[in-house]
Amino acid sequence: MKSLPLAWAVAAAIALLACTACGGSGTSPSSSVAQGAFGRSGDDASKPNISGEYAGTIDDSESGKGHIVAVLAQHRNAVGGTLVATEGTTSISNAAVWTVSGGTTLAGSGAATVGTVACVYSMNAAYDTTHYRFKGSYKAVSGCSGQHGTYDMKQKCTYDRGSDVRRESGPKPC
Repeated sequence: MKSLPLAWAVAAAIALLACTACGGSGTSPSSSVAQGAFGRSGDDASKPNISGEYAGTIDDSESGKGHIVAVLAQHRNAVGGTLVATEGTTSISNAAVWTVSGGTTLAGSGAATVGTVACVYSMNAAYDTTHYRFKGSYKAVSGCSGQHGTYDMKQKCTYDRGSDVRRESGPKPC
């Protein structure tokens, strides 16, 4: 019975060593420390900071041309937020999420209630790192049959991801 606590201690030590070896991507001892959910990602600096506030135009197959604003947040390859499109006196709020691939190409989906119909959209976009623009298209995949359109938004300000290098030009912090 006295060897059971010793066995647990040895097992815990081995598990701890195994876990610390999995925490990082480099070979130095400091890179093997496990990081929290909001820790810095080693490759965040290579990704553009899409987080921030945007404003621009939308052209919808049903409602026509209008204005769009968005508040987007990014964590590594995930971007999500709210888009509000206004055509005439009608405003529609759309929750959207994208996955970033290749640094500037995004694919995702959105959902909104249009009148009394729940609509789900397939959404694609590209982030222009030179002009800080978020351009994309969408099409209804459920509800709002046949609805589709395009949007073009300019980034007004950015949210700091904690690992960003201060920009010399472009949108300033929100």
